[in-house]
Amino acid sequence: MAIDGRVTDELKLEGLARDVIRLVQNARKDAGLDLTDKIALHLHTEGELAKAIALHRPAIAAATQAVEWPDAAPAAVSSLTLEGQKLTLSLRKM
Repeated sequence: MAIDGRVTDELKLEGLARDVIRLVQNARKDAGLDLTDKIALHLHTEGELAKAIALHRPAIAAATQAVEWPDAAPAAVSSLTLEGQKLTLSLRKM
């Protein structure tokens, strides 16, 4: 039995979405939020990372307890880099 080790575009985007979830969870922890605290989440980026976020937005929202996803940053902004792409992340407890 052979295993195909190629990473498809779909798998790449899913991996990026998981990395975004990890970054948001770290930001929640840094903000002192509990696991059950609901948040307003703002993410801004471009390119492939933006595509991953758009495609996996429901999963990101569910995993991070994001109940609002405003177009403008609801709180202080963190600028991060994920796989060479800039990501602006902001969250606020609801």
